Amino acid sequence: MRPMPWRAIATMLVIWFFLIGGSCKGPSRDQSVSSASGFQIFVTADPNTVKVQPGADEPGGCSIITAKVFNTTGQLVDGAPVTFTKSLGIFPIGTEEFDAVTIRTTNGLATAVLCAKQQVGTSLVTATVEDASDTVIVTFFF
Repeated sequence: MRPMPWRAIATMLVIWFFLIGGSCKGPSRDQSVSSASGFQIFVTADPNTVKVQPGADEPGGCSIITAKVFNTTGQLVDGAPVTFTKSLGIFPIGTEEFDAVTIRTTNGLATAVLCAKQQVGTSLVTATVEDASDTVIVTFFF
């Protein structure tokens, strides 16, 4: 039985790493979100933790939810309707409170305000434009 040369083994490992191992990095926020419409959307929350006002009729603290919408060439999209939904909290507009709101983009950005009510927990906030969506987490605490 003839021993395998170490140089060949090292070369095969390097090739395997670059072809197989190096390309399996998993999802990245820098990569494009694919959708049939060609839109790409990225959503952020500032801040992502909000204080609840126990016992008050008024909403607690609020978070600004911002969605950035791009087309297939990476250009910001104006006038695209972005729908914001949440699992906890409210979207106040004037004196009314909504479970979901739709805001059109200006310079590629759509912004909604999410406020805490009486309940603590984690709110999953999703921004959707046509068939592209992204989610951010906002935590409500006392």
